[in-house]
Amino acid sequence: MMRLTLAKSFSIWIRRSIPIALVAMLAALSVVSIKIPGYASIAADYTSMAVFYWTVFCPDLQPISLLFIIGLLQDIICGNPLGLTVVSLLLLHRLTLSQQQLLIKKPFLFICFAFMLIQLLISILSWLIMSLLHFCLILPDPAVYRYLITVFGFPIMMRFLFYVRCYVIE
Repeated sequence: MMRLTLAKSFSIWIRRSIPIALVAMLAALSVVSIKIPGYASIAADYTSMAVFYWTVFCPDLQPISLLFIIGLLQDIICGNPLGLTVVSLLLLHRLTLSQQQLLIKKPFLFICFAFMLIQLLISILSWLIMSLLHFCLILPDPAVYRYLITVFGFPIMMRFLFYVRCYVIE
């Protein structure tokens, strides 16, 4: 029986921590303030991109408890109603996980299409929740723009995360 050295154990721990660390960094990137009026409401949802990707390809490296904490922190920083991002991330994770066995064997474009559909559901749900909390229908324009920017940015993010997974984690 081979014993792992301390350095090897630490290396394995670091590699297994990369997916959730990237989700946290991308969540921070999603809430960075840029001095462009209205940017925050239409910025790409990098967090959802990463959660979807890691749920498809490495679901065991993405603990629900840490997704909850990241979503809660993102709500606090953005000033969203507490739990909105949490619900979005957990629902995204659950829907993706339910289709993970199908998605993992499919080509790039199919995975992008699946993300497009799941993200559409999440975006509509978030917009409806925000409308309910404001007691009126808020204009869907920012939600639509955010959705489009997120969906069109996903293939680029997916390539980046693919390289991270191939060269760092495995």
